[in-house]
Amino acid sequence: MANSGTTSALTCLSTIAIITKVVEYGIEVTELEARKFRDNDVDGEAISYGLTETMVAYLFEGSFKKQAKFLQFARQLKEPESAEGARANYNADF
Repeated sequence: MANSGTTSALTCLSTIAIITKVVEYGIEVTELEARKFRDNDVDGEAISYGLTETMVAYLFEGSFKKQAKFLQFARQLKEPESAEGARANYNADF
């Protein structure tokens, strides 16, 4: 249930907030890419539902690196607490 708070916070993020977080994550977003985010309502709720690889390919057309980094970003944004828990469990085993 710890993830429900994270998911709730994620769904409240606007498209502009998502773009800002993507840039902070280290992905350079061009004006055309930002327009695609806005035109397609890519906000926290859309990310929480899950974007397909085809959708991400459209957002970052022509850059496999940006696509891969965005998919990693989206996974981390959706599951930050479960990743921490998995790391803690792994370390406890040793």
